[in-house]
Amino acid sequence: MAIDWAAVRAEFPALTKYTYLSTAGGGPMARATRDAAVRYYDESVSDGDRSWNEWLRRVEATRARVARFLNADPSALAFVQNTSHAMNLLAQWRQGTGAVLAMDDDFPTATIPFLNRGYQVEFLAADEQCRITPECFAAALTPGIRTAVVSTVQYATGFRLNLAACAQRCRERNVMLIADASQSICALPLDVQALNLDCLVCSCNKWGLSGYGIGLLYIRPGLLDGRPLPAASWMSVTHPPAMDNRSTDFKTGVVAVEGGGPSFPNIFAFGATVALVERIGMIAIAARIDELTEYLRSRLDACGCRIVSPRTPEARAGITIIDLPEKERVAAALAERGILVSVRRRGIRVAVNFYNSHADIDILIAALQQCAGN
Repeated sequence: MAIDWAAVRAEFPALTKYTYLSTAGGGPMARATRDAAVRYYDESVSDGDRSWNEWLRRVEATRARVARFLNADPSALAFVQNTSHAMNLLAQWRQGTGAVLAMDDDFPTATIPFLNRGYQVEFLAADEQCRITPECFAAALTPGIRTAVVSTVQYATGFRLNLAACAQRCRERNVMLIADASQSICALPLDVQALNLDCLVCSCNKWGLSGYGIGLLYIRPGLLDGRPLPAASWMSVTHPPAMDNRSTDFKTGVVAVEGGGPSFPNIFAFGATVALVERIGMIAIAARIDELTEYLRSRLDACGCRIVSPRTPEARAGITIIDLPEKERVAAALAERGILVSVRRRGIRVAVNFYNSHADIDILIAALQQCAGN
């Protein structure tokens, strides 16, 4: 059955006000996502804390939904505040294991938590096409490297990593791989078991379309065995209602690192986003983003704009970096016209998502031609 993309678009009110091409910085919420969070607040206003047990039940139902979405064991999935929160937990957990390999173009969250704890961090630079091949990645896994941190899609270039190949290289060398999916969650299919990923982290305010304050931490079952938890709370034990302050009977899996009171509205919001994505279909969403990206790049080529991002289908994602002079001025002029993009080191970053349209891209191209000529 053909998807009515106009109907999907109508579920995002912000799109009636803006030509929204900045999902890579922060995505708009759908009505259903907002409603899931507001429901919690309405219940809290009307009944106080009376719904505590029902909220906990809904958290676990959401965990089960997200786990199915990622093909993960629910106990291996924790709700965290954001990628920084997850990375700091992992940096604490991995303390003393060895050096870290990171990507030169990666977001600071990939490295600062490790640098803060005194890790030696080695950086791997991309090639002239902004790519990191599995062969180059493997060559950088020198004997001292025990942890590798990668992004599934690079925020600064739009490069899509061959995650399966890199995960395989890490397994061959007994290196733990941490994959940041902040720029691909809900935009590209992701199966943590098929990839045999060690760890996955992400913030859900970007392509996850669920606002700030919600992220994910996945650690493959069994990896936590034999090392202390990086964090624990009264909710970390198998029977929290007992209020036993001597208990060390911890839950199995990374779910044990969650803090005390869950961030109920944020968790429920992301659960609603996943439900929307599942209704549309992950394969259809990925295909839609790819088709719109191809259309965007063909229009940019036609008007002589230089694209920094990788061009091959297997290395590209929904992010396109355009090298323009006076990028800050151009981005500000676009914003005055209601066209939202981001400015990054290499140029203007345009991110197309499944709710965008060919008309959005046409509006951008016309405005770019006007603004660049000013």
